[in-house]
Amino acid sequence: MSSDAAITLGVLVAVFALLASDRLPPSGVLLGGLVALIVTDVIDPQTGVSGFSNPAPLTVAALYVVAAGARRTGLLAGLTGRVLGGDGGRASLIRLCSPVAGLSAVFNNTPLVAMLLPEVSSWARAKRLPVSRFLMPLSFAAILGGVITLIGTSTNLVVSGVLEQQGYRPFGLFELTPIGLPAALGGLVVLIFVAQRLLPDRSDPTEQALESLRDFALHLEVASKGPLVGQTVTEAGLRHLSGVFLADIVRDDRHIGPVGPQEVLEAGDLLIFVGDVTDVLDLRARSGLIVPKDQAAVLESAREPLYFEAVVGRESPLVAHTLKEVGGRDGYRAAVVAIHRAGEAVGGKLGDIDLRAGDTLVLLAGRDLRESRRAQEDFLVISPLAHTVPVISRGARWVALALAVFVVCASLTLTSTLEAALLAAAIVVGARVVTYSEAKRSIDLDVVLMIASSLGIGSAVDSSGLARDIASLLTDSLGFAGTFGVIAGILLTTTILTEIVTNNAAAAVVVPIAIRAADQMDMDYRVMAVGVAVMASASFLTPIGYQTNAMIYGPGGYKFFDFLRVGGPINITFLLVTTAMVSLLG
Repeated sequence: MSSDAAITLGVLVAVFALLASDRLPPSGVLLGGLVALIVTDVIDPQTGVSGFSNPAPLTVAALYVVAAGARRTGLLAGLTGRVLGGDGGRASLIRLCSPVAGLSAVFNNTPLVAMLLPEVSSWARAKRLPVSRFLMPLSFAAILGGVITLIGTSTNLVVSGVLEQQGYRPFGLFELTPIGLPAALGGLVVLIFVAQRLLPDRSDPTEQALESLRDFALHLEVASKGPLVGQTVTEAGLRHLSGVFLADIVRDDRHIGPVGPQEVLEAGDLLIFVGDVTDVLDLRARSGLIVPKDQAAVLESAREPLYFEAVVGRESPLVAHTLKEVGGRDGYRAAVVAIHRAGEAVGGKLGDIDLRAGDTLVLLAGRDLRESRRAQEDFLVISPLAHTVPVISRGARWVALALAVFVVCASLTLTSTLEAALLAAAIVVGARVVTYSEAKRSIDLDVVLMIASSLGIGSAVDSSGLARDIASLLTDSLGFAGTFGVIAGILLTTTILTEIVTNNAAAAVVVPIAIRAADQMDMDYRVMAVGVAVMASASFLTPIGYQTNAMIYGPGGYKFFDFLRVGGPINITFLLVTTAMVSLLG
């Protein structure tokens, strides 16, 4: 192994360790790794920064603008009501997963899930069905559909960018379809007919004691001159509440819990209620209970204050910080009313709780919260608890036209994929569906930075000779299992890395190795690259391996093990089908 290859391997180990720790934003970790490779002269600066001019991150940025137009115009409004039906059984699951997978093939899956999540949640609640039976299938179906075409997910564009960076022809729009479509269909069959039986149903009364409802902890104060002062908990009517119980009382920084029925309430007591989010919020209407000062300030200052559910993302600056540490966020004003984590309410003082990726916060804020750039950086998805179906505006026709132009131009190779995406974004902005400022805010710069940095690191893996060395090691050690065994080993490595780090980083690192391995086995390198792209998106085992899983983790009330139980059969099927198709076509 050369010195450059050894340095690259060391940087990769450090990058993967930091990504797995979740202590730093992935975009910052990948950029830091790229800088380390440039400073140590493994790659020259021009090669290192070439990812920033690569079509892949620019295409993703343009597609974010188109997605913003679809979200703003309500293009997908009412989809759930018309498609899902009312029985909530397997038929509803089929009617949900099939169109979502189809839409995800031509519409980037992350913004698609962000738009459909509140729609599906509201439909399930209106039908009195457990949300947990639909949000995980929503995310998984979007992931499955994303592997069918080049534009379904940013990971496909990363692999295409690596090919182009190494002097190969980039992917065509439907080049992934011969492998991605069978894999997606196999995954959908398992999701609907096998994994459907494994989905949690936390609204069943017999399971509530074991797996709890999506409980939230809400803090309310006893008004100093209110009717509850001097009353016991029982006299105040705070025992045997429907769907809610009084879990703790904080008095002069002293916790009183469990709370007994004869505990006398005092002025200024902070009461911590735990229960279903809807029932918890109803407590605000009780006489003698007032919201804490931070919520009162929002009620006074915000126009049309609403309650929102907001999911903390893996790259959020809030991760590993307490609410007290982050204080008031510039750019928006919101009060945290409750926190929910992995199927359980979070007790104690909200201000002292370290936030984690996947936490769901109930926020009290103005109606314009979702338009705030800072709020978009802090949270993966923000949806109002009081749901209203958006009205489809006239601008939706422009968005539909933009999508049609994009698909036609890219599929018929009238233009490059980047040019088609830029044209679609130009239509959305030119028709004033979104303003220039809104278009800028809609672009997730962290994702763009991650892709560009990943491409630079991928260049180092190849040019340093590390890709050749690892490919030789794999082909030699797995040679006894034949070509199928080597392919399976590479694809299994890809999906494991995706769960541990990020899908884009996994793809950028493994593609050069896969290309070298294909050369050594006299296979078609493009087929092998497609296989890596497909498996890099196969994140079904953890809630933080893929953005759409993180989005539904809190709102669905899931626990970590739910993803292993439901996603395991899908991941195995996905790996077997993809390996078989790569072997057949390669």
